Formats: sequence, structure tokens, C-alpha cells
Amino acid sequence: MYLIHNFTRFLLGPLTLLVIFAGCDNKKSKWVFDEQITLPEETRPLAIAESDNHFLWVSDPQNYRILKINRKGKIVDSIANLKRPMNIDVHQEQLFIPEYHTDSIRRYANGEKQPFQMNTKLQSPTGLHVHKDTIAVADFFNHRIVLQVNGKIRAIGKKGHKQGQLYYPIDVKIHNGKIYVADAYNHRVQIFKNNGKFLREIGTRDTLKVASGIDVTQKLIAITDQEHDRVMLYNHEGKLLQSLQSNITYPTDVLLLNDSLFITNFTSHTLTVFVKKES
Repeated sequence: MYLIHNFTRFLLGPLTLLVIFAGCDNKKSKWVFDEQITLPEETRPLAIAESDNHFLWVSDPQNYRILKINRKGKIVDSIANLKRPMNIDVHQEQLFIPEYHTDSIRRYANGEKQPFQMNTKLQSPTGLHVHKDTIAVADFFNHRIVLQVNGKIRAIGKKGHKQGQLYYPIDVKIHNGKIYVADAYNHRVQIFKNNGKFLREIGTRDTLKVASGIDVTQKLIAITDQEHDRVMLYNHEGKLLQSLQSNITYPTDVLLLNDSLFITNFTSHTLTVFVKKES
């Protein structure tokens, strides 16, 4: 009995530790409302991107400008006289700006605006993402995503409602060799390989209405559901993890930064911030 008792104790020790560690690994995170950042009343924040030194860029197409703000919403810089700037991106300390009214892309660095050469004709670009030697552009009225790699062009999608087809795409992200498209008026996000092969769609079962902004991390896909005043969080298999609705009004873009999530509220001159909490 003594041997059996001690052998059981020997087993229970490691087993107990395994249970404890398994419980730690299975902790679930939840995003909770943290704060509202108020911008000047005339601002209509459409899109958001991270700048340097904890600043943010916010596009304000109604006022033909982009604002640089701190985390309290104070304006520290601005870029004026832009022709309806849309979903922006920062890459290697350069700000890339799709101009809806000029069918072109601008690049802003060292206080200067310069045209960025695209080797195809765009029709009202609405979003872009720069990754290494590739720029992906949501070509709104051409119903496609343009990929320019070292000057060479290829396109993903054509007008339509079937899988692999697009209907007024607004935003695009490149992540781990895949292309994520906010297929706005098909009310979904579509995922493609770099070669344009369709992989999957996300959001159709959850009645998304105008998927206008998207951000992607290693674990999350965040989508703004513009007409339903919410942001939907999915894993990469398309499982809905959480629907965020607190203090969100007409959301048009979303930015994931570490354990913070920033949302642009186009009609209320505010940014909503959620933070990740472990449960």
C-alpha cells in the first residue's frame, strides 16, 4: 500500500501541474471598450494608420486632408490639399495615400508629397497596403485588386458576386503570403493566394453590410461592419470570435496595435479604442 500510495502521489503531482498549465494556455482573451478619442468637430475620420513614435495618421476625405495625431487626439501635423484620401498605409516611414478623385497614389515623406508610379490605370483607388516589394491597391470601380511587384502588374478578381469575384472592394491587406480583401458591397472579406487563387470568404453568415475596413494579425482578422455599427473579429479559419459594438458609430476602418484596437467613427469625429483583456 505504501508503494501504491507514493506512486499515486508521484503521478498526481505532474498531472496537477499539467492541468494548471493547460488552464493557463487555454485562457481566452476578450476585447473591451477602453476610451473614446475626440477629434475636432469638423473631422470625418475615414481611415487610420500607425505613424512613428506612437502617433497616428487619420484620413479626413471630407476636408481633403490627413491628420497626424497623438494618442489623445491632439493634432501635431496635417497634410492638406489632397483629393479625397482614402484607406492609407505606412511603410518604411513613408505614408502611402490613395486619392479617390485623381485615380492615383501619392507618397508622403520628409514633409513632401510625391506621385507614386502605378503601371496600370486605376479608377478611384480606395485602399492599399505596402509589403516588402509589393503594393496592393483596391481598385474600386474596376472591381479588382491590383498587385504591383517590382513594377510588374497582376490583378485579382473581376466584377461579380461569386467566390473570387469582387463588387466595389474598399480595403486590402497582405499577410503571410495571402491577400485579404474587404469586398465591401458583397458584404464579406475574401482571402486569396498571391497568385489570385480564391481560398475562402468570411462574414457572409454574419450578415455583414458594407465591409469597408480590415486589419490582419497573426491571430485575428478585424472587419468593420459599417452599416451595422460594429467591428467583427474572426480567426483565420473564419470563426467569429467577438462582435464589438460599444461606442461605435458608422465604423470605416480598424487598426490593431499590440493589445489595442482603434476604430474610426466616420460620422461622429471620434476614434473608439478597445483593449485586450485575459479572462
